[in-house]
This record gives sequence, C-alpha cells and structure tokens, in this order.
Amino acid sequence: AHSRDSKFLVTASADCTVILWDLNNGKKLREIPVSYQANVCAVSDDSDVIATTSTEDFVHMWEAKSCDPLVNFQRHSASIFSLGFSRRGQLFASGSTNGEIFVWNHATGDVRFLFARHRTPVLAVSFSQDGQRLVSIDRESVRMWDLFTGHCIFCRDTKGKIIVGSDDVEEREQINHDDSVRFT
Repeated sequence: AHSRDSKFLVTASADCTVILWDLNNGKKLREIPVSYQANVCAVSDDSDVIATTSTEDFVHMWEAKSCDPLVNFQRHSASIFSLGFSRRGQLFASGSTNGEIFVWNHATGDVRFLFARHRTPVLAVSFSQDGQRLVSIDRESVRMWDLFTGHCIFCRDTKGKIIVGSDDVEEREQINHDDSVRFT
C-alpha cells in the first residue's frame, strides 16, 4: 500500500514484517512490530494511519509517523485478506477468508455494517470516491454495496449474470441500527 501523499510505501510479508519505505530513495523508514505472518496493509487517505492484518482475525491500526499502535479490532471469525480505507470520511472495510466484510469507523472502532454472503474468500474491498459505495470481490463475483442503506446494489458473477437489487440474494446485517447515521 502507498501513502496518498506519495511519501512512503508499506509492505506486508510472510516473514512477520511490515515495513515503511521512503518512495524518494527506496530506503527503509520504519518497521511495524507484528507477531504473525502479515497478510495485507492499507494507508488512510490522510496518510496518518496504517492498517495491517495477519493470520489472526484482527485488524491492527498504527500511527504512520511513529508506528505506535493505536487500536486493534477483532470481529472477524477468519483470517483477513483485504483492507481498504474510504477516501473521504473515517471508514475502512475488511474482508476475510470466510466471506465476511466489516465496514468500520476507524476512529472509534464501531462496526457500521457486516456483509456476510460471499461464498469464497474476499480478495479485495474498495470504496467509491465519494465514500457512498463499497465494491467487494471474491473468486465468484463482484458486488457493489450501498453504504447508506447497507443493501447490495448489484452482483455480477463469473458467468456474467448481473443481479440488481439483490435483497433476496444477499443477506446483510446492519450492526448500527441508528437510521440517522450517514456516511460521507
């Protein structure tokens, strides 16, 4: 993952290292102390926070400048292999090998939504530019989620079939039932 300001790159490795690299000269800036194989990393839009996952079911948040730990989130019931921060706002998403996707408020750790209907591991999650939608990809499908309602807008499978308004196909659980919450 790279910082939006193009100052550093973060790498996660099977040898239990997460390293920040200077993009100007390629030199190692800092190392984040992880105890398990690092699966994936992501950098917040303001380049202040780094998220990492390992073979555990935790998301770890780190302060980018010092690599000091900020908070750990555990809600997944399987290893996490995809992370993504929203461009505007305080949200990030994490997807795991059992098909779960959590959408979190990275400042508070509150879970906003749980989408749990991917049948294979979630390989990637990405927010739209405006932060109103989330795209998730597994081995069988691409799905677009509305982050205001929590509903799946569409699902496209590997055969090209598109399902629109898939409430009957996708089941979602809204963790935060406060209807006044809006995501920007």
